[in-house]
Amino acid sequence: MPMQMIPGPCEGGRDRAPARDFRSARASARLPRRFARGGAGSVSAGFTLLELMVVLGIVGIVLGIGAGMFLASREDAALRTGYNGLLSLARYAHTQALVRRVPATLLADLSDPAEPRVDVLIDRTFGLWHAEDLKTTGAYGLDGRASGVSLEPGKIGFAFQFKGAGSVRVEGLEIPVGADALTVEAWVNPSEVAGRQAVVEKKGEFSLRLENNGELTGGFGGARLRAADVRIALEQWSHLCLIAEGGACALELNGREVAAGPLNRIPASTGNPVVIGEGFHGLVDEVVIRGRVPEETVRLQGLALVAGGAAADPDPKQKGKRFRVHFTPEGRLDARYHRGPVTLTLSSPKASQAVKIGWMGTVEP
Repeated sequence: MPMQMIPGPCEGGRDRAPARDFRSARASARLPRRFARGGAGSVSAGFTLLELMVVLGIVGIVLGIGAGMFLASREDAALRTGYNGLLSLARYAHTQALVRRVPATLLADLSDPAEPRVDVLIDRTFGLWHAEDLKTTGAYGLDGRASGVSLEPGKIGFAFQFKGAGSVRVEGLEIPVGADALTVEAWVNPSEVAGRQAVVEKKGEFSLRLENNGELTGGFGGARLRAADVRIALEQWSHLCLIAEGGACALELNGREVAAGPLNRIPASTGNPVVIGEGFHGLVDEVVIRGRVPEETVRLQGLALVAGGAAADPDPKQKGKRFRVHFTPEGRLDARYHRGPVTLTLSSPKASQAVKIGWMGTVEP
């Protein structure tokens, strides 16, 4: 019986595997040309214009959302930073007034939109002359050189006695840059009025004088004041005070204002000496030069600051652009300037935060 051949892997002398490969090749040929060409490595080799536009649109949306979130985050960070700085500054002013037992002031200067700022100003004594002896005439290491001067019983202890020819000259007193207020004061007991008599002066910066008719004059730099209707009493003690503060200057006699006028700024230090009693006839005692200078600063770029509540003390020349909050040496709000608690509101274009200062000077967020 003839044997039948069982078909194997090969039939007709040909392997069947190539047929399967051929069918796979035919199937591949039906795929889009860009997928077939170059094999698997070419699957992402190109995009249609529509696909590219879709991808770019998605990327743009993501970037737009991210940029908005970034800018909002920056605004929030700027407000938080400014608010924390303002809160710390207000607490610093209250604490320093209380600890040092001197007046302290918050000065908000918004006149420059590019660089609004808030400063803490602390009252400081720059020079003090008690006239208790002729060698160590002053405090703070600023001893004067007395010439043609003697000591006589004064308002407190002893006083300098002048007879029209002597003086006390003090070198080295400099008013710090940025001083917001300056006061020059002295007790005087004139024996006669003869010619122009300098009580205390620093040429180019300030002067406090008696004229030959007993008239009180004074000023800062080119700003001159005259108390035309007031005469200094002879042979008795009077307190004289020359004040510069908040864009104005004034003369006071025994605590009463007798002349006032505008002042653009406190003059810069000239290096000239302080001269006490040049040409004076009589006694001069307790000469004091003091002022208010910045100690700490917070800058408020991109933020707005408004004072509410019992409004802060405004600068008469720049209302809304410069204002002050005054603390007494006891740390309380100064009732001479404020009618009640003060609220300072700091704001960005999208949010705001407030700092509240109570009557007792306590600062609350």
